[in-house]
Amino acid sequence: MSAPAQVLVTGACGFLGRAICQELDAQGYQVHALLRPQSDRRVLDGTRSCHVPGDLMDPDSLQRAAQHVFEASSSTSPPWLVHNAAALGYRRRDALLQQAVNVEGTANIFLAARQARFTRALHVSSVVTVGHAEREESVTEETGWNAGSLPVEYVQTKREAEEKVLALSNELDVRIVNPGAIFGPGGEKGNTSKLLIALAQGKLGPVVPPGGMSVVGVEDTARGVRLALERGRRGARYILTDEFLCTRDLCERAVACMRLRGIAAKVPLLSVPRSLWPVAIAAARVLEWFHEPRLTTSRALRMVRPDWRASSERAREELGWRPTSFDRVLGETLDDLEALGLLVSN
Repeated sequence: MSAPAQVLVTGACGFLGRAICQELDAQGYQVHALLRPQSDRRVLDGTRSCHVPGDLMDPDSLQRAAQHVFEASSSTSPPWLVHNAAALGYRRRDALLQQAVNVEGTANIFLAARQARFTRALHVSSVVTVGHAEREESVTEETGWNAGSLPVEYVQTKREAEEKVLALSNELDVRIVNPGAIFGPGGEKGNTSKLLIALAQGKLGPVVPPGGMSVVGVEDTARGVRLALERGRRGARYILTDEFLCTRDLCERAVACMRLRGIAAKVPLLSVPRSLWPVAIAAARVLEWFHEPRLTTSRALRMVRPDWRASSERAREELGWRPTSFDRVLGETLDDLEALGLLVSN
């Protein structure tokens, strides 16, 4: 490729989206950030990018945006898509939006890319669409999906979106990345940062859930996106994770780092067995009839019961992807939150 591709990026102003735009820009790509009127453009300051108006719920605007990128392209500078936008949430009120954005919006943007003759497209999915570990073995891209019965709309809509993308692989060169729980600098935008803030402030409560997560840094994830675009196989999925941590191990590691910074954080005292966790879920469901909290909803509690243990061996072997150690990522995340004054303990 003698000239950099023209890359249309959705979700460009989000926690991961900003890192993707920075990574592509640093490697010489021309970034076209799809932005809604209410998008916070300030997060892209310092990144060379064209701002293109568009909304995933407005197919006509997507057609115009895709056509704009195509017209900026050439035979040596092809049009590519990175679809990163998604609706994340674990409240009842999030369900309709997730169906609209994660499923219908994905179909809309990929249709626009295909009609505008894009030559390559990458979909940012999630490790939850691969499945959870039923024993100590990590799941891989080829593991049969076992989360179909998990009544969490985010999981189901992300899986449905991924299936729609893969169904297009005969018509469009598509590839998918499946990141784990993403940590890294970015203020409080990321859910993982919100978790660390709550831990520092003692707002997680006295109980540690039984599950665990495969973790990864935001900059490593953005680099994995670029490498999958450049080196990935058509129709392939690439898990992007560094290591697996049970929730207690994550809390202990984070608290140790916080105490080194003089933050009087504490690890929750009680670890609940997996077999008893449905009691907590049932209690949350009852409470939701009166008031639905932002974080500890029944859907969120369902997500922290399984072990989301996933192997990134394929990405390491095929893409040459090498993630930063999580200890370093965690330290950088806490440095960022502390600098913003968000880690004040109660």
